[in-house]
Formats: sequence, C-alpha cells, structure tokens
Amino acid sequence: MSAATNLLYLLRTEISEAKRLEYIVQAEGELHRVSEIATNTLRFYHDPAGTVSFEVGELAQSVLMLFRGRISVSRISVETHFPAGIFISAPEGELRQVIVNLIENALDAMPEGGRLILRTREFVNHNSGKLCVRLTIADTGSGMNSEVLSRIFEPFYTTKGVAGNGLGLWLTLEIMKKCGSAMRVRSAMSRGTVFQLSLTGVDAES
Repeated sequence: MSAATNLLYLLRTEISEAKRLEYIVQAEGELHRVSEIATNTLRFYHDPAGTVSFEVGELAQSVLMLFRGRISVSRISVETHFPAGIFISAPEGELRQVIVNLIENALDAMPEGGRLILRTREFVNHNSGKLCVRLTIADTGSGMNSEVLSRIFEPFYTTKGVAGNGLGLWLTLEIMKKCGSAMRVRSAMSRGTVFQLSLTGVDAES
C-alpha cells in the first residue's frame, strides 16, 4: 500500500505523459498484489463449505484441469495415480487451495519442461495408529538449495521476484496445520522437489 500511495503522489506532480502512464501501470501492479494477498488471507480464514467428505484423487484431478491450458503448451508431462475410493472429511476449498499452490509452484519450476507427478495412497500413521491419506506432488524442475528450502514457509519470502508475493507456501502450511495434517518437502538442485501431504480425517465409510 505504501508503494501505491507513493506512486499516486508522484502521479499528481508529474508533467510528462509517458511518466504518468508508467506510474499508473506500477500502481495498478502494486494494488493487484494487495488484492492477491487479501484474497489468499480470506481463503485461509473462511471456508464457507466447512468440512465435507470427498475423494482426494477427484479433487486433485479437478485442480489439474485448471492448469490444462498451461500444461498443454509446455513440455511438461503429467503422471497421476489416484486409486478409487480414497475419501477424507476436511475443508475441501482449503485443500483445493493447497493443491493449486503446489501445482503452480511445480510448473513454475519447470520452464524448460519436465514431469509433474501426483499420487494418493492410504497409510497408517505409526505415531497415532490412525489411517491417513498421503498426497504426493512432485516435479523434476530446478529444485531448491538448502538455504531456500529452509525459508520457503516464511511469509513474503519468494524467489520469483515481482511475479510472486511469498504467501503461497506460508498459506499452504497454515492450512495444513489448521486441518490437523502435516507436510514434508525434500528438494535437490536440478533434480526437482517432492511435497508429501499427510491428510487426516479419512472417511472409511465412503
């Protein structure tokens, strides 16, 4: 907001039409970033649908469809393994946002092409003894070094420059905590990144 306010001040006193146009474009960009931050925050604090039962693989597949245009023009192949009948009871809208964030990051990490892998499976949590669902989202992209990996969940930390707001992974982790679920990540430079979501609330009756 401070950047947008400063640009509007400069706009009032600038005589050059070209400079005025430049300031307007920059201010629009800053306001878009504010809007994006507010939208992501509201998504985290309010999911109007609440907790519902749904099939994890179907949800992940529907999110993939949102990116079909981008994937179709890239050199990225998609591999999925979604066994039927794996249901959980959770805030569907919030988990959708988690999957959107992770797929978007995976695609950003593969500008020259690669493989995007998504799979689900049930497993027993050895600590709690409860049945859980593991959702894996992996890519063969640029990967992250140890320094970046140690900071990716910090709010406003980004390696994407002006293209990122640094809230996606922070929001993702907060949603997972809110749902009582866990997330692990491993990455290697030039080899790719793997996110593993351990989802609780398995609906065994569905």
